[in-house]
Amino acid sequence: MKKKFQSVLELNEVLKLVFPTLFICLLIVLLNFIAGEKLGYTDPIVYFNFFLVICCTLWTLFSAFHSVKTLIAVEKQKKKEKLYETLQQYTEKIEDMNLELRTFKHDYANIMLSMTEYFEMKQFDKLEAYFYDKVLPFGRQYTSETYRLGTLSNLKIPELKGMISAKLIYAHEMGLFVSIEILDPLEQISMETLDLARLLGIYLDNAVEAALQSESRQIWFAIVTFPNTIVISVKNTYSGDEIPYSQLKGPAFSTKGALRGLGLYNAEKILSQYPHVLHQTAMKDHIFEQRLTIPFS
Repeated sequence: MKKKFQSVLELNEVLKLVFPTLFICLLIVLLNFIAGEKLGYTDPIVYFNFFLVICCTLWTLFSAFHSVKTLIAVEKQKKKEKLYETLQQYTEKIEDMNLELRTFKHDYANIMLSMTEYFEMKQFDKLEAYFYDKVLPFGRQYTSETYRLGTLSNLKIPELKGMISAKLIYAHEMGLFVSIEILDPLEQISMETLDLARLLGIYLDNAVEAALQSESRQIWFAIVTFPNTIVISVKNTYSGDEIPYSQLKGPAFSTKGALRGLGLYNAEKILSQYPHVLHQTAMKDHIFEQRLTIPFS
C-alpha cells in the first residue's frame, strides 16, 4: 500500500484514523466482557454487545479503506494533471522548434543570396571567410541547440516523456549544453513507470544542479536499446573533488545544504524493489554517470 502513496503525510493521516479507532473498539470489547460479568449480564446480552462492537469495527475498517482508495484516486489525478502540464510544455517546445525551422528556412534563402555576390565577383577568399565566420556558426546554432529534443519522440511512454522533457528543457533554458540520444522507439519497460520516473527525476535534478556549478556545464541523457536490455544513462559535468558513491547514497550526506540530501538515498530505496535492475555509477575526468541496465522482462 505504501508503494501506491507518494505522500507519506496522507498515509499517516489514514493510519492515525484507523489505529486509535481499532484500539477503542478493542477496549470496548474487553470492557463489555468485564462489566458483563460484574453486572450480571446474560450471555445473549454480552454477545449482542460484542456483535455491535464488531459491526462498528468493520464499518471503521471499511471507511478507512475507502479513504485510502479515495486518496489514491486523488493522487493519480494529481499525477495526470502534472503529466498533462509537462506534455504541454514539451508540445510548446516542439512548436517553437517548428517555428524556428521555418525561420531558418527563410534565413537560409537570404544567406544563399548574400553569397551570390562573392561568386559573381570571384572573390573566393572573402567567400571562404564569410562562410566560416557567418554561415557555419549560424548553421551550428540550429543543429546544436534547436533540435536536441527531436529524439525524444522515440520515447513512447507519456509519463517518462513528460518528466524527462520538462527536466531537459529546464536544463537547456538554464544555459546547459544538453545532449539527448534515443535512437530506437521505446514503448514499455519492466519497471513501474512511476518508480522509474521518480528515479530518473532524482538523477536529472542532481545532474542539472551539479552541471550548473561546473565549468563546462554539460549534461547527457541517453536510452540505448539492446536485444535483451535497455540502458539508460544520465551524465553530467561537475566541479570539485570526486566523492565515493557510498557516501552519496547515505541519508545524511548532501552537497546541497541541510534537509536536501535525501535524493540519491530515496533512489536507492526505489532500486531495492527491483533486484533485476543493474545500477552502475562512474566518475572520471569530472564527468559523473548514473547508468541503469533494465532487462525487457
